[in-house]
Amino acid sequence: MRILLSLLVLVLIGLQTFSLDASLAPGLSVKNALLYVTALSLMIRMVLSGGFRAQLLGLQGCFAFLLVYATVSWLAALLAIRYPGYEFLPSAIALKNALYDHAIFFFVFFYAARSLDDALAVTDALLVGVFAANVITVLDASGVLGWNIIPVRTEYIEEMGRVQGAFGESNQHAAIAVLLLPAFLAKSMLSRGVVRLFWMAGALFAVAAVFMTASRGAILGIVLASIWGAFLFRRFISFGKLTGWIGIATLLVSVVLIGLSSSYTELLTERVFGLSFSGDSVGASSGRTEIWATAIARMMESPWTFITGFGWNVYSSMDFEFAPHNTYLGYWFNLGLPGVLAVLLIFAQALLMARSTAEIAPAALRPYMVAFVVGFLALVIAIFFVEMTEPWLYVWAYVGLSMRAAIGIREQVGVAPTVPSAASPVRAARKGLGRQPDVAPVAGRPVRGLGLVKPAGLGVDPQRGRR
Repeated sequence: MRILLSLLVLVLIGLQTFSLDASLAPGLSVKNALLYVTALSLMIRMVLSGGFRAQLLGLQGCFAFLLVYATVSWLAALLAIRYPGYEFLPSAIALKNALYDHAIFFFVFFYAARSLDDALAVTDALLVGVFAANVITVLDASGVLGWNIIPVRTEYIEEMGRVQGAFGESNQHAAIAVLLLPAFLAKSMLSRGVVRLFWMAGALFAVAAVFMTASRGAILGIVLASIWGAFLFRRFISFGKLTGWIGIATLLVSVVLIGLSSSYTELLTERVFGLSFSGDSVGASSGRTEIWATAIARMMESPWTFITGFGWNVYSSMDFEFAPHNTYLGYWFNLGLPGVLAVLLIFAQALLMARSTAEIAPAALRPYMVAFVVGFLALVIAIFFVEMTEPWLYVWAYVGLSMRAAIGIREQVGVAPTVPSAASPVRAARKGLGRQPDVAPVAGRPVRGLGLVKPAGLGVDPQRGRR
């Protein structure tokens, strides 16, 4: 199944990069068709094998609640409230594409990847695909390839504007780049020789793509997430390692800035330092505060919408000039507190699962979980400044694979594969170890993955000790 999943993610990235995701019918594209065929194959295999075991029920329960609530609100808006301009087919297609497909993608990649090996191998394929998309974005927008498939916005500098990447609008592509940037660094840390150079190049092109999109939200996201991650995992970080990673980050940024043309560095400087520190809040936020205030003012006209929301995708049918430019505000406006809280709980459970697993993982596997926590935190911050639409499928694929890897690691070290308590994820993870010694070896096959240094044993890191 790992081969099928790897091919699926590579084909989907290729279709999106070259704009080949042709429509087959209303609400059905080549990308959707491939997803549904894979999901159907997975369901058939589960039925025939009879070995299906539901896991991470809390996270999936939040997903189910979000789907049911959105569906009920869609029916209420369509049949009971009957907003002007709110039509059946467009809203139904939006519901399928923006929520049901996301849940299917998570379900497919979480359950089809049945082992730790599967999850790591397919994650490698995802990283390779994103690496290729970033290379095409950077080189084509720079005029090196000359394919002219990457649009460039010119509202800031006539000669060289913001790049819109392979994954859509500038801020959306940058959000995916910062999500997976820590994973590229983790792979380079776990690799040797030419393979290490390959993954370092992946990180380099991810940074270049972020800079060429000039997305301040993504830059803020990765900076804050790195600081947050350093605090969360401070017990595993020595001063020497911290200095080394700061040096690597400085080198990456320096190489990218030197490689970019003067027009791009001027654009980046103008947006990061010029707009961000302007005295006008509307200008500093590129008009976002005004957009947010307009949406909230509309909600204040009907105060009950602060709790219930207007209904699924009603925002797009109203006379707003701009999209909400905030993923959370979009959920709040359409689905109210139940919708936005369900989304936040999904995010929180994925982060708690990865963080607690990193605390007990062997040293050879811990970087995967740390990379997921830092990258996902960067995404969670970045989407506060953009309503992300197109790249969610790859986000949920990465979440599904990372959760499967987390469960695989927890099974290796003898910890129950459940999401720990939000109050104390580290304590809950340690509690699952019982009285097992920290250096107990664990039997099992060595983990495979492109460029992964195979550990001699998969026990808990003997250097971790106890506090």
